[in-house]
Amino acid sequence: MIQILLLLGVVIANNLRFKAKGTIPNLWNIQASICNGVMFDAGSSGTRVYVYSWNCRETQTMPYVTLTEKSIEKKVKPGLASFASKLNEIPNYLQPLIDFAITNIPKSMMAYTPIMLDC
Repeated sequence: MIQILLLLGVVIANNLRFKAKGTIPNLWNIQASICNGVMFDAGSSGTRVYVYSWNCRETQTMPYVTLTEKSIEKKVKPGLASFASKLNEIPNYLQPLIDFAITNIPKSMMAYTPIMLDC
């Protein structure tokens, strides 16, 4: 299972990293009012990606998302554990989730978007 989680992290990072070119300025210097976060949830019956949106808060550096704030999700089946003997298939399994996250985050905010893994 550890190998699967490490590979999952590598696949996600390779697909979502450095979408913005050049130097990343301080988040509070940009003109965005909506911040985003992505959470991958590798469950036993499937893997979901949640894309959260919240009002950017100048006084907090970590996201604080409440249940009243917007979240959209996508799920793929079967669970990630079913790929234990076929690790080479994990990138294709995760690609629809990665594409969903990329599609729902403004390009200008990708460099500022935290990505979390829950398993």
